[in-house]
Amino acid sequence: MERCVHFAAVMNRGFVTSILCVSAILCQAADAAATSFEYHDDHAVVALDARTGERRWAYYPDKLTQAECALFPDHLVVKGTVDTETPSRTFVLGLDPATGARLDEAPPSGAPLARSATFTPEVRLDNGWTLELDAGNGQEITFLDDQGDVAWTIPTSGYPEHVRAWENTVFWELSYPEETALYAHEAGASEPSWTFDPKTLVTVTGWPTDRLHVEVIGDDLYVGLHEHLFRLDPSTGAVERQWDLSALSGVPFTTDGLDGPGFFYGGLEMGTIAADEDTLVLGFEARLLALDRQSGDLLWHADPDGFIGQPLPLVHDGLLIVTAGEELAGLRPAPPPESSQPPRLLEPAGCSAGAQSGGSVVGGVALLGALVAASRRRRARRG
Repeated sequence: MERCVHFAAVMNRGFVTSILCVSAILCQAADAAATSFEYHDDHAVVALDARTGERRWAYYPDKLTQAECALFPDHLVVKGTVDTETPSRTFVLGLDPATGARLDEAPPSGAPLARSATFTPEVRLDNGWTLELDAGNGQEITFLDDQGDVAWTIPTSGYPEHVRAWENTVFWELSYPEETALYAHEAGASEPSWTFDPKTLVTVTGWPTDRLHVEVIGDDLYVGLHEHLFRLDPSTGAVERQWDLSALSGVPFTTDGLDGPGFFYGGLEMGTIAADEDTLVLGFEARLLALDRQSGDLLWHADPDGFIGQPLPLVHDGLLIVTAGEELAGLRPAPPPESSQPPRLLEPAGCSAGAQSGGSVVGGVALLGALVAASRRRRARRG
């Protein structure tokens, strides 16, 4: 059987999404049914026990592709997307974090207890400088002061994509050209204080082999390459812990196949990482893994059944919120009688929520086709 998969390259920056639609066709022989690369809108917002993976509750909107959430003491703000419509649309709703029941009151103001992990969080140094970056498309890393003026620029030899900060140290890597180096710069410095290349410690196979994921959680710096995860001392770059997630879980790391279980399909960078004091959760398009944060032991892993779409984990005080399909969320409830009135959508300041389905495109796409298309687009633009 010949399998042909149509890919669309998409990139997401927070909730402001730019769609880079580049068509490519990947055809290859296969004996099993091909994985569908079409967006779904039948997903749920799911609450799990972060330590065991046991489901606490699930909420199914009318339509949902993916959700980014903000957790307040008695209110979970869900910013959902529906990517099966053209143009895709967004919606905002509130849920009780303890039960998953719909809330009609306006969301709280102020800083939340926790947010969903995303590929492009805000990056701010302790001195107040904030990052301004067109991820993967510009060759400079620029920080602005509190007046919006350029305070510091790091020139690079390529196209940085993942940039994170700890205190007044900046960590960055290049999405192009092909390398796996992580650079650490002190605020204002022109030269890195240290560098780290995971390929000096592990061998990776399959394509691509040059995409890192970088995340800072508290005083821990995490770097991911394929199935390998490293925890570094952010002040020195010294490796404190190393995991082979495939060996731990028994789930293969998939880079060239589209059938069967795998961390994700296509071999893009590490997915997203979230944590509370006790539990570290890694979210891939096709796998969730929970590690004990102190011992590093694997607690559990599961298929979020949300492909294509990132689960974007949120972790706080033992509660894990993800986007998932029926395999993890349970069966969708039967629809209400036609006479029932749909619930009123919340519309906090600065958010447009005209309907219960909506758009921003899947953040941080983990598709082989998306990477192929985006890479070709960048290479073509650079001549």
